[in-house]
Amino acid sequence: MIVAMKPGWSFVTGLAALGAGFGAGNWHAIHPGEEESSAAASPGAVTFLGDESSSSKGNQTIHPATGTFSYTAFEEARPRLNQLIEKYRDFGPMRRILSPVESERVLQEIEGILALANQTQLAEWIQGIEPSSADDPLFDIAFAALANRSPSVAAQIGREFWNDEEATSFPGLNGMIREWEKRDSPGAERWIESLNEGKLKTSAKQIFLTVKALTDPERAATRLGEIDPNAGYSFASVLGESIDLARCPEMAEQLLQKRSEGSSSPGMIAPFLDSWGKRDPDAMKEWLFSQDLDAIGPDVVQQSLASLSIDDPKALIEEISPRLGVQPALRKAASEAWWGWIATDGEETSAIAWLRENSALAPEFGERRAIYRLSDSSNWSPERTSRVLAALKTLPQDDSLAAFTQDFLGKISEYQPKLVLDFAIDSLPLGSRSDQTVSRAVGKWAETEPEAAIQWSLEH
Repeated sequence: MIVAMKPGWSFVTGLAALGAGFGAGNWHAIHPGEEESSAAASPGAVTFLGDESSSSKGNQTIHPATGTFSYTAFEEARPRLNQLIEKYRDFGPMRRILSPVESERVLQEIEGILALANQTQLAEWIQGIEPSSADDPLFDIAFAALANRSPSVAAQIGREFWNDEEATSFPGLNGMIREWEKRDSPGAERWIESLNEGKLKTSAKQIFLTVKALTDPERAATRLGEIDPNAGYSFASVLGESIDLARCPEMAEQLLQKRSEGSSSPGMIAPFLDSWGKRDPDAMKEWLFSQDLDAIGPDVVQQSLASLSIDDPKALIEEISPRLGVQPALRKAASEAWWGWIATDGEETSAIAWLRENSALAPEFGERRAIYRLSDSSNWSPERTSRVLAALKTLPQDDSLAAFTQDFLGKISEYQPKLVLDFAIDSLPLGSRSDQTVSRAVGKWAETEPEAAIQWSLEH
């Protein structure tokens, strides 16, 4: 039998849905017919996309015409498994974020190889490796594969890694609980309840209820009180994919109160609303805008609207503009949306025209928000920068807009310092803020063209 990976499976999507570790994708290892699999049982052959040259060795066959290779036994695949693990760990956290498809493909192939192992082979293999980080995704894959064969064996081996019940992390716990809940939800919950009170039990319960929020949201919602607000982001986000607060006012109040003591964190209400907004933006906004936004707080409001701000910043800012005078808690969300709008190629003039009409908000649109919105140098060609600078010239030079303009120029000067210098000389008023803008642009220009920057400085 050939088991091929479905292209729709997404490890990264699974991470987002369940918080961390092994994801709930479309492809899963083969389920045995009994609760405890035979130690000798082993799936059939597995085919992968590969990067080796054409060859055939033992139970491994490379197919040059299709670029795939297949294995029929776990032991034959172990050299390849070791290569993949080394490759994945060489990526590093940042590369995994920046190149999710590449890292997902490696994890997907590792999962497929582990599907060839029987219970005994998996248990021995897991006991022979060490986590490379506190939340090593490889452990989630491995423990999910073992729990697929025998949850009790996975739990027994897991306790060898989780012997410190007050640790800050428990590698593999997420994968094991997710798979166990799918196979035997009552059994998984009984195991969790049998644990001593402590961080291990709390973490296991959080994972279990987060999975329940996906598989049985109505039931999960009744257990909201058991969720630790410090670790409730994923639970709330998943729950927001299914439940409307307009029909559950008591739940809305619970979510609003689910914040850590003494913390200004948005807690669980923001991720819930963000997920709800992705599913039904009109219903979410209708509920949100009917609340006392000042009591909810600008951070919660902004984060609740974050996905809508990314998807269509112009539409969001145009919708909330009439409310800014009476609901000032929307101003931070407006600021985030505006930076998304100005960062959209071709929308520069419209975005700055809106700012001209709403100049009182300019002091709140600080450079801090520009740092990540304007962080890609490829977005700032000379043509686009010229359009932005031309639009900036239309702003009246009152104090608030002047300060904003120079903060904005400071960021753009990282990409097009010569154009910013020309603008500064022609359009900025004299003063220390203008001098700072010029100095920053000259310094940036000098990094690539020192002679030209020095000559310009001498002439001006």
